Amino acid sequence: MRNSMGQKMFSSNRISNSAIVVFLLGSFFSPIWACSYTWLENVEQQRETLAGRIRAPEGFERIAVEKGSFAEWLRNLPLKQAGANVMDRNNRPIGNQISHAAVIDINVLQFEQGANAILRPWKEHLYSQEKYDEIRFAIHEGVLFPWFRWCQGERMKTGKDGIEWIDSEEQDSSRESFDRYLNKGLELANPKALETYLEAKSLEDLGIGDLIVHTGSPGHAVIVLDMAVNQHGEKRYLLGQGGVPAQSFHVLKNLRHKDCPWYEISDTRNLWTSSWTFTRPKFLKFQ
Repeated sequence: MRNSMGQKMFSSNRISNSAIVVFLLGSFFSPIWACSYTWLENVEQQRETLAGRIRAPEGFERIAVEKGSFAEWLRNLPLKQAGANVMDRNNRPIGNQISHAAVIDINVLQFEQGANAILRPWKEHLYSQEKYDEIRFAIHEGVLFPWFRWCQGERMKTGKDGIEWIDSEEQDSSRESFDRYLNKGLELANPKALETYLEAKSLEDLGIGDLIVHTGSPGHAVIVLDMAVNQHGEKRYLLGQGGVPAQSFHVLKNLRHKDCPWYEISDTRNLWTSSWTFTRPKFLKFQ
């Protein structure tokens, strides 16, 4: 069946049931609403959350977030055990183990690397919210790679007349199929095309879920995972990233402050993190 735009539609009950993880109130677990992280295999296992382990800096409080929002979802991401290494996609420790404050409990995809790694959290959030028609990658300017076509068995093919979609696979809307879709989208995604589909932000308006991007070659990007403010209006940010090679998504450490991973971002010309120097970064927002 197709909608008014000619797009194939599919029933939400064909999507595999979301794994709902409820983190209990306690000294290490955040008092949160239920958030859905559908890649988790053992959903009964209690896990620390980002907000539960990493407290706001002294004198600061986390900003309020809307229930069900991307900000809430990021703030309560499940973490691997304290002291966990950042691993590559073959489950081997990467060389740099001094740049992270915590490791997100999520599998590593083959092409989840570099600047493109920060695209995955937004797709995962949309999937958890069952907003399937909104899940897409920007491949080239004007060319999108949407989940709804992939799960219907269509595959993108480049021919002499440009890019076309052909029916070549069985319909599959499972979580495993979504992982394969994500991996292919991350392989094809063009960082330059990405800017066409993102909204520019100012540093003053930077918030949870926004991106800090260093364009060029090589480029890099981080995502704001959380934000806190003090009574004077000063702001602090937690930043997350992937890297090269494809590796565990992780929370960045702030090497200038030994026991506090929060960043003060006040200079639009340069941002120094534990693993990258951003020169004249761009601030962007998912739409």
